[in-house]
Amino acid sequence: MTLLHGHTPGHYAIVYLINHGLQDGGGIIRTLEVLFAHPAVDAASSSATVRTLCVPSRPSPRHYAQAAALLARSVKKSPLWPHPRYGYSTERVFHWAGVPTKLLRDLAGPFGGSSNDAFLATLARVASRWAVQRHPGYEGNRLPVTLAINNRRPAVVDLPGNRATGGRLDLPGHIEPLGQSLRSVVAATGLLKQAPCREAIRRLSENIPPSLLDRSFRSLLSPERAEVFSSHFAIRHELGFAGDPVHAIDPITVLPLGSPVSVLMISYQGQSRTVFVTDPALPDADRLHQEWRAEVVGES
Repeated sequence: MTLLHGHTPGHYAIVYLINHGLQDGGGIIRTLEVLFAHPAVDAASSSATVRTLCVPSRPSPRHYAQAAALLARSVKKSPLWPHPRYGYSTERVFHWAGVPTKLLRDLAGPFGGSSNDAFLATLARVASRWAVQRHPGYEGNRLPVTLAINNRRPAVVDLPGNRATGGRLDLPGHIEPLGQSLRSVVAATGLLKQAPCREAIRRLSENIPPSLLDRSFRSLLSPERAEVFSSHFAIRHELGFAGDPVHAIDPITVLPLGSPVSVLMISYQGQSRTVFVTDPALPDADRLHQEWRAEVVGES
């Protein structure tokens, strides 16, 4: 942790960086709660805990089959990336953008969706619109997006290590109207909102032998399996330090080799703030954060 001051009059920032091998996103969120939430937040109420995993459920064979299919798709070879013309580099560009969380909720609400559904739909649309102009093998209809699936439950919320896994969804591109995109995304994420299916994902993920799990992660993060990556956490408890309230949280994340963009969104105190990490080898990818914000606020 590093204390920064001087960049904004009357404010300071605390920067927390940690290796993903020690903590995943849920672990980081829990650390922030333990250090900066007052009064203390119990495990069941933690923002790092998946609510559908708080109450035990019994998955059926169908739920296990659905979970296995979702996890298996995440290690398939990418149909689009790395880019056949531009390839990829090891350089990274970071851009931040934020919107009121209410805008995301209002977009997805009429279709029975969440702010995360609106985030995924708008992200897929802008990434698709960008890719169709620059990728010779993409027509803009469907876009593979890998999202981080949090598996933390109260019993393990304070433990180190990775309790997340990747799941690939084929989301609608930019061709169809936004309303239809939102309806399709809500349907695609429906499995993740069902307690038995989420429990099946957790059990399958946590029972993979460590050696196989390590190979799976290396495979998921390899260039030939590159995708658009997304992750979202909502912090439900007010944070503060030494009597000073936390006004905003800007996320930081990584971009796997070969992938065009990785986006992490953190929702806190009515604002959803994102970081778009892109590869400068890909032309105009550094404008995706602006295009995403315009898509959400209706300026695209």
